[in-house]
Amino acid sequence: MMGFTLVSTKKADGSIVISVPLLLRLGMVALAVILFASALLTPESGKGFSPGLLVALLIALLGALYEERWTFDRPNRAVQFRFGLIFLARRVRVPFDQVESLAVERFVKGKIPAAGETEGTENPGQERRAYYSLVLYLTNGGRLVVETVKGRNIQKIEKLRDDLADLGLGGGPTLG
Repeated sequence: MMGFTLVSTKKADGSIVISVPLLLRLGMVALAVILFASALLTPESGKGFSPGLLVALLIALLGALYEERWTFDRPNRAVQFRFGLIFLARRVRVPFDQVESLAVERFVKGKIPAAGETEGTENPGQERRAYYSLVLYLTNGGRLVVETVKGRNIQKIEKLRDDLADLGLGGGPTLG
């Protein structure tokens, strides 16, 4: 499974933007160009594109056009979240005063041993892994997950939570 971590930047007006890394987007464009060029330069190119190549090219293009952007707009006191393909991105806007609290939540992914199995299995794909999510709790009872990272990156999530609390959003403890 491929995963990537969003990057956060502070703007001059104090706002914080969390988005897909530019290098990831450029890498996907480069991959699409390489795949397209290799299809044109192969001796069998007169026969058309192979289905596998078309799928890989489509995935690379979709990856380059994917957008996930959180804007914590300090001057307008609002959170804006855009996600999806750049030209079809869905937008969610929440005023700061509708954010009740921020929290870092821990959860575990992995196989839970069945009855009679030992917990220390030899298969590394079955081990349980800790993850942490930065969550915005809203006054209407909703919640928005800003970012999720593996356990070893908890400091990144906690720093982001503290930076957002400095903007005036509610701070919260790490939940276990």
